[in-house]
Amino acid sequence: MDMNASVSEQDAQFFARRRLTVWPRRNLSAGLSLLFWALRIYVVVMLVVVVIVLHRAAG
Repeated sequence: MDMNASVSEQDAQFFARRRLTVWPRRNLSAGLSLLFWALRIYVVVMLVVVVIVLHRAAG
């Protein structure tokens, strides 16, 4: 039982250190950056569409 507690504590320390690790940003190509911006715009537009549909359904 004591060995399991020790392993669990080591796991907790490992994941705590890993969570604090700062990962540098990757340099994206222009095409991939454009794709991500298009996806962001699409998501915002779809959220607006959902709000409009819900508003019409409630009224």
